[in-house]
Amino acid sequence: MLTRGKIFACAMAALLAVSAGADEPMAGIPAGVYRPFFRGKDDAKEIAVAAFQLDVHPVTNAEFLEFVRANPKWQ
Repeated sequence: MLTRGKIFACAMAALLAVSAGADEPMAGIPAGVYRPFFRGKDDAKEIAVAAFQLDVHPVTNAEFLEFVRANPKWQ
């Protein structure tokens, strides 16, 4: 289960890797379960989230614009 503590730990690990000068551009975030704090009465109580990769460095507006121009389907 992906708890707030685990999410925080993953984020801190990514920040530490960046501050340590790691060359890894992405950090692995494990699969887990998201439990929305606010939800409607018919909304799911838990939502499965697949594992994914997260950039350890923020994306600039210029980088995002370059990506969108190269991948129009993401507009």
